[in-house]
Amino acid sequence: ENDGLSAGEVPGAKVGQSYRFVLATPAGELTRLDPYCRQRGADRVSCIVTDPFAFSWTDGAFVRPPKSTQIVYEMHIGSFSRDPAKGHGTFASTKARLDELADLGVNVLELMPVFEFGGNPNGWGYNPHLHFAPKSSYGTADELRALVDAAHAKGMAVWLDAVVNHHDGWREAPLRCFDGVCPGGSAGVYYFGPGAYASTPWGPRPKFDEPAVRAMFVDATRAFIDEFHGDGFRWDSTSNVRGIDGQGTTPGGKELLVAQNEVARQKG
Repeated sequence: ENDGLSAGEVPGAKVGQSYRFVLATPAGELTRLDPYCRQRGADRVSCIVTDPFAFSWTDGAFVRPPKSTQIVYEMHIGSFSRDPAKGHGTFASTKARLDELADLGVNVLELMPVFEFGGNPNGWGYNPHLHFAPKSSYGTADELRALVDAAHAKGMAVWLDAVVNHHDGWREAPLRCFDGVCPGGSAGVYYFGPGAYASTPWGPRPKFDEPAVRAMFVDATRAFIDEFHGDGFRWDSTSNVRGIDGQGTTPGGKELLVAQNEVARQKG
């Protein structure tokens, strides 16, 4: 299709099946994860077909607490409530302890990053890999929905700590060198090329002024609200989206933040 996009239909594809992208390039075939992957497979190199709108929500009567009354609890899923069988926290183990937070008067959960990131689940999550698929060691997409639904039932809004200023610096980050072309130290088609904007202290900086890259982040904002009934966002390190550690102007950075917040306000 136009603008470097490709599309295809797979007759008979159904929920639960796994899939990958295979790109035909001059250097040979490349196997890649779908950047819009909704659930990562256990093998880490495939995605699972899901139906984001099949979950049976019960939160139709939920009303977000007014700003003046909000008591915010910043939550790290990996350590808040450990599942003994897994050795770390999960969406399900967190859901089981919401009453304790309600007893404290908490009415907003601010989730530290819960979408796919590199490393172990006890990491803080600020090394993102994907923006639509919940961290698989925390649980499935529906288990995250169940956590949000249960929080809403107790009067708690749910915010997402969203990281768009960089991606994981490790080579296994799925969007690095996505097109197989990383000359001169670049990180591939999703990132700024060599130069002032190429990197942050934590990993490569996404190319905010590339329409497809900006669309991915804006779509992820919309998905957290539509598919997970999320209520708000905390944007990580905006100084490295708008500029370079607060200095200068990064092409497309301010415009990305404006576009994401416009979506959040429209949906709110």
